[in-house]
Amino acid sequence: MLDIISHGLINLLVREGPIVELIGLLVMIVWFLQFGENIVEYGDPLISDHSPLFNRTVAQAWQDVIEDDPMKRVWYKLKMVKKGLKQLHMILVALRDQEREKSRAERLRRILSIEESALKQKSTRI
Repeated sequence: MLDIISHGLINLLVREGPIVELIGLLVMIVWFLQFGENIVEYGDPLISDHSPLFNRTVAQAWQDVIEDDPMKRVWYKLKMVKKGLKQLHMILVALRDQEREKSRAERLRRILSIEESALKQKSTRI
């Protein structure tokens, strides 16, 4: 935290000394009071479920042979990566929506089953 402060605007105003350390300490205290209980976990991007799909998309775009100057080749290949990622995104969104719909249908079946059993119990009591 002190590193960040000592390289920012404070460093321009007060080059060194106890004021910078005091400000760093105060910022740290305020930070811990506000966000002390929060935990951030970073996953390894190479372990992601989507990483192999992304790698395949990039590899396919980079395999294209283009006869042009180097900048245009890179531009074209990046354009192909973007197109592939958009298609991949559409597929993943469709799959996610399909899973959500299955989950909703399953919840509805359970609710209807509970209501049906409640009505059967009521009818047997009467």
